[in-house]
Amino acid sequence: MGRLIKRIQFVVGVALCLFCLDSTCQIDKESFEAFKAIIPQENIVLQVNTNTILAGETLFYKLYCVSSTGKLSAASKIAYVELIGANKKNLFKHKLQLNKGLANGDFFIPPNIETGHYKLISYTKWMNNNSANPFFQSDVYIINPFIPNDDSFENKELYADNLKEIKKTIPTVLQENTDIKLETNKKVYKVRENVEITMSSLLGESNYGNYSVSVRKLDSIGVTDHNSNNKVDNYNEIKYLPEIRGEVISGQVLSKSNNTIVADMIVALSIPGSHYIYKNVKTDQRGKFYFNIHENYNDSEVIIQVLDKNKGDYNILLDDSSFKYADQLKYAKIKVNENTKDWLLKQSIHNQIESAYHNAKRDSIVFRSPNTMFYGNPTVKYFLDDYTRFPSVKETFVEIIAEAAVRKSGDNFSFKVYNYEELRNNVFKDYNPLVLFDGILIQNNLDVLDYDSNKIESVSVVRGIYFNGPSIFNGIIDIKTKKSDFKLPKYREGFGFLNLDAIKENKIYYNPIYTSEVSKLKRIPDYRSQLLWEPNLFFNSSSSTINFYTSDVKGVFEITLEGYSNAGKYIISKMYFEVGN
Repeated sequence: MGRLIKRIQFVVGVALCLFCLDSTCQIDKESFEAFKAIIPQENIVLQVNTNTILAGETLFYKLYCVSSTGKLSAASKIAYVELIGANKKNLFKHKLQLNKGLANGDFFIPPNIETGHYKLISYTKWMNNNSANPFFQSDVYIINPFIPNDDSFENKELYADNLKEIKKTIPTVLQENTDIKLETNKKVYKVRENVEITMSSLLGESNYGNYSVSVRKLDSIGVTDHNSNNKVDNYNEIKYLPEIRGEVISGQVLSKSNNTIVADMIVALSIPGSHYIYKNVKTDQRGKFYFNIHENYNDSEVIIQVLDKNKGDYNILLDDSSFKYADQLKYAKIKVNENTKDWLLKQSIHNQIESAYHNAKRDSIVFRSPNTMFYGNPTVKYFLDDYTRFPSVKETFVEIIAEAAVRKSGDNFSFKVYNYEELRNNVFKDYNPLVLFDGILIQNNLDVLDYDSNKIESVSVVRGIYFNGPSIFNGIIDIKTKKSDFKLPKYREGFGFLNLDAIKENKIYYNPIYTSEVSKLKRIPDYRSQLLWEPNLFFNSSSSTINFYTSDVKGVFEITLEGYSNAGKYIISKMYFEVGN
């Protein structure tokens, strides 16, 4: 897999040079067909814990990005998941980092969501090009008994069943695919009792792979899912390359005077913060630029600016990366049966109790490692709390910073980094330093000279000639504020701004352990209908076990194991057990 990834990255890199293309811009048909011959098509399969869900519950999903061979794709590193309503409004849009074609996430259904039919869609940028199957879609039906919506209660019916009748009609074990056998250590459990599931491969190593496991109470309502056809009108202008290293942000630089393209112009990107991201690139012959973001970041405003003393002469036009097919999604209206009233009331009460004890049942966030500075270790770093404070940045550089200075330059001021003795006669000695404030490139030094130094945490200086992308700098000055909250004035010429949502973080989902030693849980109610969600089960032996505990909810529960074997075979197995007295 690693060799394939490197090969794809190399081939795409060469192709970019040959065609002068970027990774998300529109490309001509001939070039696009050349890329299609190199990179396999992708498809996404999205698994969910349920397609009928109440407000106050959590929708869990697992994503598989597979190639045309059926095996996990090595091309794209970013996938997108959206939940879209009939009014074309997004309930959420998640950006996921694909790890060998795998990702997972969740979404809490808030109490202000109306009852209705929603579409859960997922795609990669590369997948968007396939007009026959540009995205994955499935139906999700949300019921909110607290917000009546008369327009939604017709045509399609949410039906109620008697729970005893459900129990009589299902077998004890149902294997939709017999390749992996599921067994529990008991058939009937008490509340808050340990359940052990044993998974056995009936075909040896051929079933080894990555799976999800969901254990959820059988709802007394449901909607028969109807097939969705993903074929849509062919948008010839949609031509994307895969995001093979990370997320791609792209755009174009245009001359403000005549709206013509501007080639060979250096453009800088900043994602501010305590662990900021800074990059610069040069536009190609069509004025296009792209930034490849593989580092970690939080939700942030991205600042893009032209590096030029006459930057006000240019406009930055950012490419639209929004989902293009929302208008072609088809929705059905639903009708809630009167017989569901008692069940809805009971389930809603359970959800409210669970919400009240949310703080005692939090999931654990898997934090991503912070980014290291792109320039490595600085020559020197000043923590200003160790020194006498001076009112402004200008005075701080005069009184404290020995390796750099602020110099008067005509009607303006310039920063200077004192170079090493051997570099004083270097051909680059008259180049300006790179000045960053919380990661934001500073081109107009008057923006920061009078900044209150009491808000500054540190000043780092890098001495020497520094090459960054297509730019050359005589040193680096890196200033960080205590709260990482420095802002440039908005609506500047030669700037582009965009709000960027961070990649969805991974979680370790909460599972209580009811043992005699854990007395603190005895007085906390447990009305979970979802007893287990394990999105990353690596099944790599002939037999494996999973343990979890039942809740205070009684009834019939469904175990679903679902996923892809290493050979690319889709496998699903189900089993049922009961929680009683």
